[in-house]
Amino acid sequence: MKYIRRLILLSTLLCLSYSFPVYSHANNINEARLKTIHQYLNNLQNADYKDMKNIFSQNAIVVSTSRGKLDAIEFFNAFLPEVTAGNTQLHQTFISYDDKDRLAARFHLNLQLKDDEKVNGEFVDEFIFDKDSEKLTAVYMFENLKFPVLN
Repeated sequence: MKYIRRLILLSTLLCLSYSFPVYSHANNINEARLKTIHQYLNNLQNADYKDMKNIFSQNAIVVSTSRGKLDAIEFFNAFLPEVTAGNTQLHQTFISYDDKDRLAARFHLNLQLKDDEKVNGEFVDEFIFDKDSEKLTAVYMFENLKFPVLN
């Protein structure tokens, strides 16, 4: 009986030791990706197009509600220098159960542009990451400027 208990305990410990690194890796990559999303929002707020390019992989795209599908670096290099003041407020982040490389964030964005145009609304951006990386391959932008959102 003592032998069987030890065998069961050893088997359990082996199973746990093999599953923990997988869980730990998934946790670490999600934490890194959430940091990337925070950096993305900070770069929007600060109009930091130079730092924005550091979070994208080569050939990354942006699908914008106003300008369609564009190269991500080109989009932000053209758009962010036009921002004179900005503020972002993150409300929620979402991680896909079906595709671990897809995350989304709901946030409020308030920007003042050089031509006195204002961008003020609630957005949900979908972020597509390179496999096992914190680098973005795509951002799909969705906005809702007409309806207030309850937090």
